[in-house]
Amino acid sequence: MLKTIAVVLVIAGCVVGGIGSLLYLAYGLADGPPGDALVPGLADTATVVAYEDGSASVRAQSRVDAFAALGFLHASEHAWSMTLWQRTARGRLSAWMGDEMVPIDRLSRRLGFAALAEASYRTLLDEERTLLDAYARGANAALRDARGADEFSVLNTEPDPWEPWYALAVHRLFAWLATEPPPTDSLRTAPETLRAFYATDDMLRRWLHLHGFDASMAWTIEDSSGTSLMHRFVFGASALPVLQEVEMTYPEADLAGATLIGTPFMVAGRSATHAWSVLLSSSASLSQAVRDTSGGRRVFEKLETADGREVVIDVTREEGALFFETSTAAAPADTAFIDPAPVDSAAVDASGVDASAEPSSSLRPGWALQWPGLELVDDAEAWLALPTTADVDFRVNGGDGLVMRRDGSAQVVGSPQFVYHHARGTAVGNSVWSLFAAARLDSLNDAPSTLEPMFLNDYHSTWAASLAPSLTYAAVSVPDQPLLVTEALAYLRNWDYRYDRAGIAASIFDTWTHLYRERIGALPEASIPDSALGLNLVRYELLVEAVSELAERFGEDPSQWRWEEVQPHRYYFPVWSADSLESVDLGLLARTRYAPIELPGAGHVTTLFHGPSRIRPGLDAPAQWAGWTSTADWAAFRYRRRRFPANRFFGRYLVSDRIPPPSVLASTGRIQYSTTLLPD
Repeated sequence: MLKTIAVVLVIAGCVVGGIGSLLYLAYGLADGPPGDALVPGLADTATVVAYEDGSASVRAQSRVDAFAALGFLHASEHAWSMTLWQRTARGRLSAWMGDEMVPIDRLSRRLGFAALAEASYRTLLDEERTLLDAYARGANAALRDARGADEFSVLNTEPDPWEPWYALAVHRLFAWLATEPPPTDSLRTAPETLRAFYATDDMLRRWLHLHGFDASMAWTIEDSSGTSLMHRFVFGASALPVLQEVEMTYPEADLAGATLIGTPFMVAGRSATHAWSVLLSSSASLSQAVRDTSGGRRVFEKLETADGREVVIDVTREEGALFFETSTAAAPADTAFIDPAPVDSAAVDASGVDASAEPSSSLRPGWALQWPGLELVDDAEAWLALPTTADVDFRVNGGDGLVMRRDGSAQVVGSPQFVYHHARGTAVGNSVWSLFAAARLDSLNDAPSTLEPMFLNDYHSTWAASLAPSLTYAAVSVPDQPLLVTEALAYLRNWDYRYDRAGIAASIFDTWTHLYRERIGALPEASIPDSALGLNLVRYELLVEAVSELAERFGEDPSQWRWEEVQPHRYYFPVWSADSLESVDLGLLARTRYAPIELPGAGHVTTLFHGPSRIRPGLDAPAQWAGWTSTADWAAFRYRRRRFPANRFFGRYLVSDRIPPPSVLASTGRIQYSTTLLPD
């Protein structure tokens, strides 16, 4: 008996030890952040407190020290994201991940994320450089430990030391990602080099899973308790956070808001005098042009891939534009390492100029891509001045948004594409879909008391409410309908036009309108003239097709066509979820810990609670962050976001499918750790 017990105990010990070893290898047993940390250049002690809800507070004795503490916080919590984004911006991915990343490196360098950021850093005022320097010193103090960045060990790499201008390069990268690519049809007559450029741009967005920024919007709304400024920030399908909520306290200011990770810039926040919400937006345009090459020389840069291969990249830029020459020549068969115009790497001198090229006096037709980020300008001054004034001038980022003063008055800033004045405030956005969400605010006029819970979880679509009845009526008028179509119409007739999780009519209507857009080339209108009766038949045919598609995908029982299943929210971990890296084996972790996370879908592009939809071209963008400030409780900065703690033990499996409740920044939440920063 004793021998049996001993054998069982030995086996149990082996099992426990094996599980422990597996957990160690899978998740690591990294130490927490130190209680004290030395930061070079710090004038006095500062404190960084991180809370379990993901927010943090920074307290310092000067503004410069506060920015150093912010850099320490960002690098402590987001070392992996910061490294990924700065390497992408610098065009250094191929040296890290291999040859597949050469096209993205070429794109980043042609757009000048790093070169123009470094050059513009040198043009900053001393005060602005001082703050970026302090941020970098704090970041480097934390990057030495790279806490929470198991990805570095798995990929056998380590974070790069943070240069002060990296923040400007990361900001430029996000500004570019906030531009809207042109419709594919508009590029049919464009040069092959331009089409290849935008194909790589799509690869970049898929690589980082950052896109759909134009769905962001901001609005003010008044209720019985006061006026609130609301910020809805949409940033694609990334499981990694883009914003870090932080309260910053130093003698000159008491700030609270959300900072763009990798930069000291607060995109949404409040100071003592006002609150602001600045959308990440930027404008790029394409036009046919003629380039005079008589006085210029092409500029090249070299990069080295992970296997030691040297690649020469054409990074020639005009002032504020890239030029794509029209050519009838066929593209080279191997385009991975051959630019549109190859060059002998030995002819590229230290300055990057092709010394062997002879100036040409010919005029070359082509297309010009214009973008403010291609100029030697930056937005550091505007971002850093936001806490003290609303009168700032953004140059790379559009600066579109709203500012609300403590008396509840609002000011539109920048030049948002859409400004909607509703009965209780103002809304701004850069997508036509935002107009329908803003219109919903008018219908909340008679809502009692505070409107906060309503606009946080509001799934009602004014767009669907205006369109669905006429489409449904047109289809009902067709006799001899299949039974499944009759059932679908019954759901549509009884629909309350909400895109909540249980919505079945929402699934039918979204699929129907998506197929309509594919067939007709435009979305249906609320009414059509009697002379266009044939269009009613087309609408009906497309409804039949939509019902058939849903039945094929989810079964012939319409009760299974729930919106949460038809349009789920999928979140991806960059690098690990990169479908472009076909020849790179990312190992078991890419299929387990860092595998995409799927949650039940809710919301729509036309509702206040944002959600992806098939009617919107492009990639699905469910990742969103919401934050708001109210005149009724000015000190409290509230926010809501999802967290995907993949590096916690079984963290991905503990993610709730429920929408998280709002949090109050730096409130009485449980402290995760506290670090005192000391002068070094």
